[in-house]
Amino acid sequence: MIDTLDIRVAQDVFLNASGKKHQLQLTFDVFNFGNMINKSWGVAQFANKANGILNYKGLNAEGQPTFSFPYLDATNQIPLTSTFSNSVDETSRWRIQLGVRYRFNQ
Repeated sequence: MIDTLDIRVAQDVFLNASGKKHQLQLTFDVFNFGNMINKSWGVAQFANKANGILNYKGLNAEGQPTFSFPYLDATNQIPLTSTFSNSVDETSRWRIQLGVRYRFNQ
C-alpha cells in the first residue's frame, strides 16, 4: 500500500471572440506531493522474497545439518534484515505536469 497526495491548480481564462465565448484552462499538477517535500514520504514498498527463515545447506563433515539465513543479495552476501524494501520505480517519485485545454464555441 502507498499513500500519496496529489495537488492540482487550475485557472480558467474566458475570451470573447466574434460574440462567442471561448475558454482556456491552464493546469499545474504535482503527483506524489509529499515525496517532493520529504524524500521518505510517498515511497512504495514491496515484500522481500525469502523462501523461509532458514535455508537448509546440507550436512557438514560430522554429519550435522547446516543452515543459512536468507540473503537480500546472495551475490554480495547482504543478509535479509527487513520484511519490505523501498521501490525505485516512478510511483515512488514526485512528478509535475503542465496542461492546457482550449474550449471554443460555448
